[in-house]
Amino acid sequence: MAEVTRKRRGEIVRGVFEVLADEPEGLQVQDVIERVRELVPPTPYEAAEWPNLPGQQRYPRYVQFHTIPAARAGWLVKDNGIWRLTEKGRTALAQLVDPETLQKTAEQKYREWRSQQAEPTPLNQRWQLVLRALEAMPDGTWTSYKDLAELTSKRWA
Repeated sequence: MAEVTRKRRGEIVRGVFEVLADEPEGLQVQDVIERVRELVPPTPYEAAEWPNLPGQQRYPRYVQFHTIPAARAGWLVKDNGIWRLTEKGRTALAQLVDPETLQKTAEQKYREWRSQQAEPTPLNQRWQLVLRALEAMPDGTWTSYKDLAELTSKRWA
């Protein structure tokens, strides 16, 4: 499998920023991806289809995935399929000219954001009960989905 380097991720993110720099209201994500494709053409690996998803190229998903750190850094807003560059994003575009530095800084800000997030918790009391039941089981034992379903349905019957 080809490695997608930090520099390459930065080139894609920088392309997204350049596309959105002239669009203060933002653009539909598909329009962003098509315009970025012209500025930063996909590599042969990125242009290839996913092995288990015939007909779906890697590139559009890579563009979406590689921009997550920039969004968490507050540089990019992704809202209901509309992407928009923030003022912080415009500043990053102007100051962080090197794509690798841009991506490295975005990833650092992503890690800062991530460290401030609360640990995920089970969705509701039923999941908490299932988790407690599984934690109470001795090593080497097992249970079935049916047992866990019965446990939760009896508790809330």
